[in-house]
This record gives sequence, structure tokens and C-alpha cells, in this order.
Amino acid sequence: GTVNGDISVRELAADFLKKEFFTVNGVFTLSDGQKITIKNLPQELPAEMKLLQATAIEGAQLRRNIVVAGVDDGKVKVKLFVRDGALYARANAYNMVIVVR
Repeated sequence: GTVNGDISVRELAADFLKKEFFTVNGVFTLSDGQKITIKNLPQELPAEMKLLQATAIEGAQLRRNIVVAGVDDGKVKVKLFVRDGALYARANAYNMVIVVR
């Protein structure tokens, strides 16, 4: 869908089965402690998903303070990043090291 005007939301959802994203004809503002809920995370990681396209994205420096729901914190790390006026979610597996003696 499309939103006309400036917007911020309490919670974002990243459903990796859906390939649609929404467009903001205005400024999208990330908040400190922004919550993102992950749905249908693929088995193969890393995985990346475009969440939205906006005229401008503010608060990008806060993307390290996100609160992630819907994934096993010990196995998957989710980050938000901005590229070419779009907000993305990227999910990566935590690295496992196996030592054989």
C-alpha cells in the first residue's frame, strides 16, 4: 500500500513470504527501541527483505536499538538498514564454532 504524509509506527512486521512492501510519500521515522516482528523466516540465512520505500527515512541511527520478536535470539540476529531510500531487514544466523579435539 501507499501512505501519503509523514509517519512513524510502533511496530513493523517483516513477513518473508510476502514480497510486497509499502511506500511512504513523505518521511518515515524510526523510533528508539523500534519493534520489529519477524514472520516466516526462511531456513537458509542470510535473508533480506525490503520493508518500505520512503521519500526520506529519519532516525536511521536508532536502528541498532531495535527490539526483535518472532525469532530465537540465540540463533538469529536481525538488523535494519537503509539503502537507496528503502528500509530493509536482514536476518543472519549467529556463527557457530565447533571445536574437534
